Amino acid sequence: MTTQTESSSQKPSAASPVIQKKRSISIVWLVPLVALLVGGWLAYKGLTEKGPVITISFETAEGLEVGKTKVKFKDVEVGVVKELKIGKDLQGVVLTVEMQKGAEPYLTENSKFWVVKARVGTSEVSGLSTLLGGVYIGMEPSREGQLIDHFVGLEKPPIVTSDMKGKHFYLNAGRLGSLDSGSPVYFRQIRVGRVVDYKLDDNGANVVIHIFIDSPFDQFVRENSSFWLASGLDLQLTADGLRVDTESVVSMLVGGIAFSSSLDDSIKAEAQENSRFTLYRTRDEAMDQKYTIEEYYYVEIFETIRGLSVGAPVEFRGLRIGSVKEIEARADFEQLEFSTMVKIGIEKERLNFDTMPDEPPEVQIRRMVAKGLRAQLKTGNLLTGQL
Repeated sequence: MTTQTESSSQKPSAASPVIQKKRSISIVWLVPLVALLVGGWLAYKGLTEKGPVITISFETAEGLEVGKTKVKFKDVEVGVVKELKIGKDLQGVVLTVEMQKGAEPYLTENSKFWVVKARVGTSEVSGLSTLLGGVYIGMEPSREGQLIDHFVGLEKPPIVTSDMKGKHFYLNAGRLGSLDSGSPVYFRQIRVGRVVDYKLDDNGANVVIHIFIDSPFDQFVRENSSFWLASGLDLQLTADGLRVDTESVVSMLVGGIAFSSSLDDSIKAEAQENSRFTLYRTRDEAMDQKYTIEEYYYVEIFETIRGLSVGAPVEFRGLRIGSVKEIEARADFEQLEFSTMVKIGIEKERLNFDTMPDEPPEVQIRRMVAKGLRAQLKTGNLLTGQL
């Protein structure tokens, strides 16, 4: 009994465990791997989405800040200033600007950049929004021209941008007067355009003034349009009294241009863009330019001509038919006679005589003199003594 119990109580002993190391990647290594993948993705995304880098030169960096100053087109951000440094030879400043992706086709030699800030000019106030939002760089993109990566910025905003509809015209003037870029252009005392720019012609004899007429007012510029300076007050003291003429209060202060046209399509068609016109000093001078046929005569006067000057009117029965062109003193020392020779120009179109015979002017004048036609001085203004 005892033996059987002892034998049954003896059980086989358990085997010793064998510990084996499992070969696997530790989770600790996943962190740098994920970081590497994310970094690579961000680098790839940055390279593929990065826009072109350009440089812009300005005379000064007033108000511009790296990382803050934006480049905007129609108030939409299209770039940002990345670097700002002094230009070569200490001439101006150079901005490095990173543009948004897709801007490449618009970075041509005809694209324009300028600093938008608060400006108070003689004819307008602009950029007031920058007082709160800060200075930014305005852009006018263009697809025309060669692609470039360096631009010379404008110191003033352009007067006319590509999205403005209308026509450009050029005026030839003897002097600029009080006109400036941005000066208004009027038609029937309504502002319809502005002065864009001006320069001397090649020989320096005249000033070429570039103007822009907004649509739809550009249709009123005809081939026979007359332009004149509308600057300040036009004061004339004549026999009819004191006449005061001005286009607007603004033109009194900063100057301007006015024009008139014959709107009859059967007379003259609309002027083509970039057409050239003459800019006259006054409205009267502009209106007189339509009289193109002028004949000249000499009148010898033996009395004093005090008050007579070049440009004085020549009248026939109260109607102006011409003007004084030249005044020259003459002396006959043999007879001791002194006189004044006055050259006058008669504008035949002012007469409009349908029944005037078809004969040479000298024959006509002899016939009229034979009938008693005489020239004499008349005082046009009792206050000034003007003839």
